[in-house]
Amino acid sequence: MIISVIAAGTLVLVLEYTQTALLGQGSGVWGLTAAVVLYVGISLLTRAPRARAEEFIACSNSSTRSGDRAETSLT
Repeated sequence: MIISVIAAGTLVLVLEYTQTALLGQGSGVWGLTAAVVLYVGISLLTRAPRARAEEFIACSNSSTRSGDRAETSLT
């Protein structure tokens, strides 16, 4: 999710610009923490498109049974 990357990047830039070290940790630690929290939180609050998820599961199940790589389009 792009919002976690944008928010974490902005946080890192602000912390670097202001030379702030929250709890003695560098800006990268806080950026990574923010990105993970946002990514997991947004993932839990939203649902995957059901048809797309079922297509993915069917494709992965068929390719693991046959041992062949399935050729699919990501669009």
